[in-house]
Amino acid sequence: MKRIFKLSILIVGAALIFSACKNKSPIDEGTIRFVEAESTYWGDFYGNGNAIFDLIMYDKELSNSPEGNLNGMEIILDINAKNIGTIEVPAGTYKSGTLGDAFTFQRGDYDMDGYPYGSYFRVWKNNKVAEVWLITSGDIKIQSTGQYTITGVITTEDNKPYEFKYQGAIESYDVTPWPETLNKGQVIYEGRTTGRTGDRNVFTILLGGQDVTFPDLGGNDDAMQIELYSPINESNTIANGTYLVEIETENSFSIMDGFVGDDGFDYGTWYYTSEPFSVVSGDMLVTVSDNHYNLDYEFFIGENKTGLKIAGVYNGVLPYVNNASSSVKSKSMVRAPKIKDRKMTREGRGNKQKTPSARKKAPKGDPRLMKSK
Repeated sequence: MKRIFKLSILIVGAALIFSACKNKSPIDEGTIRFVEAESTYWGDFYGNGNAIFDLIMYDKELSNSPEGNLNGMEIILDINAKNIGTIEVPAGTYKSGTLGDAFTFQRGDYDMDGYPYGSYFRVWKNNKVAEVWLITSGDIKIQSTGQYTITGVITTEDNKPYEFKYQGAIESYDVTPWPETLNKGQVIYEGRTTGRTGDRNVFTILLGGQDVTFPDLGGNDDAMQIELYSPINESNTIANGTYLVEIETENSFSIMDGFVGDDGFDYGTWYYTSEPFSVVSGDMLVTVSDNHYNLDYEFFIGENKTGLKIAGVYNGVLPYVNNASSSVKSKSMVRAPKIKDRKMTREGRGNKQKTPSARKKAPKGDPRLMKSK
């Protein structure tokens, strides 16, 4: 199955304009004044011990735009903060950087797939991202005394400096995984598929919080789907052992990495909060006795065990569901349940920001990810 980035959040995807259009810039020469702000707390997203925030501020036009007809400008600041155990952006002076040091904001760049990450402006026209300006340097001062005052002078990729200011509240969202809340689930036997050394049994393990329903993973609690490949046995059950996360795996004792198919659905292994996290590396120790499972997992969103770690232990009964329609299926037919744009809201943890999220996966080529381990 063809793989693509899950970029429904970047409405125009690859159609983004990758260079500044100097003559079309809506940014005035004076101070840019933003009127609305939100922040998303991603936890230790890059596995380097710092707290990562997306701080997004909207101008008046974008703030007043109705859903489905966005027009105006926003600034997205990728903040590397000291981890002080709060979901709110810490006060301080932040300088531009690339290595993820505390009290820096990440310079804008394009990942290996050509999509922007770090800090940049997005200009919306008729509900589409019309232009992107990377922020390459500058200083930002964040003050918090009940409400926030944020000021800064930054330079975009065309070497033009801009001054901006925001005063007001910041709504903070926490989208970090809470694996300790996964307290129920089920094991789905999908059938058999051919691997590198012969047939394998394919299973989908679904885990969720108390409010989650199966197999659609509906509800407002955290959830996870794991696509697992186990050796053939007479009972068509999961064999005990350690399972490694592999990209496009063809082995037994393996777990398929998380990816998005060309139909826009999630396949492989994913963790869901109010944002989805694709699992790219890690392992899980499985111990099964009848329908009682001990699943000791340590998953990462980056290759080679880099980036945000999602770790936990599930210990309990998991009902067994036989979903195999025949004894042997082709690889393309054996897939995890289809999940697309899972919607959830949870009290105290926030929901989607005004504009679609600028972050989905750890950006390919981000030096913070490569440095994290």
